[in-house]
Amino acid sequence: MKLEHFIHIYFDCDFPHLPKESRWVTNRIEFFERFTLPSLLQQTFDDFKIVLFCGKTHRAITSKHEWHPKIIPSYQFGKDVFLKSRADFIAITRIDSDDLFHRAAMADVHKAAQFLMMPNWRSCAIFRHAITWDMANRYLFPRFRKSPPFYTHIYPRAFYMDWRAFKADHFVGHGKAGGRLPNTVELPKGRICVTKNNWNVGLFRRGVSADFMTEKQRDIFLEENKNAIGDEGTIVSILKHFGVENAMEVDPWKKH
Repeated sequence: MKLEHFIHIYFDCDFPHLPKESRWVTNRIEFFERFTLPSLLQQTFDDFKIVLFCGKTHRAITSKHEWHPKIIPSYQFGKDVFLKSRADFIAITRIDSDDLFHRAAMADVHKAAQFLMMPNWRSCAIFRHAITWDMANRYLFPRFRKSPPFYTHIYPRAFYMDWRAFKADHFVGHGKAGGRLPNTVELPKGRICVTKNNWNVGLFRRGVSADFMTEKQRDIFLEENKNAIGDEGTIVSILKHFGVENAMEVDPWKKH
């Protein structure tokens, strides 16, 4: 049975909570291409397509941008991409445009999907254990998400070709991904890295900045949170597996 993999990212959909300024989408593109995209391009399993869900607000920018060949911008919520598949099953993995995948993440997804191809219904694989990378304060913090935003749905052809039912299930009913389906598989820890940066916080929560710690406050935080990782060598070593080089020297908005 043929299985086709997609990674889908809500990039600049016309959701009411998203900023409307052009600066927001150009910064989003820069962050995505400097951090998230390299983590996807270094996957040990690379037989997948990346679908960016784009909206009308910034179409003049996103439609003219020179995207990597692996990327497909979609202005129809993926309808123009998914319905073209001729596979017996499709697997759709959802991540955010500023999060990173460990190089083995899609290999884990593919391995799980081989056992989750159900002829009459969709199955689910989830990453519930993520790492937060606080870029401003230079630490990593492992976290558990009871209802994970990082999930993969596996659909048989008969299901995904019914666009109305497929859309309602994957894009509206995806809250069921949190392990409440009987045919849900939990994937390995340490495969997702969620970035926390001041620009992101400042634009989504107007007038609010990320918490910048003094060195003393950082030392206290690391002492009180034993799971947090503050050692520079360890941070650099871990983030190399997510496509990030020289992690302790990163300035997300420094032009290169």
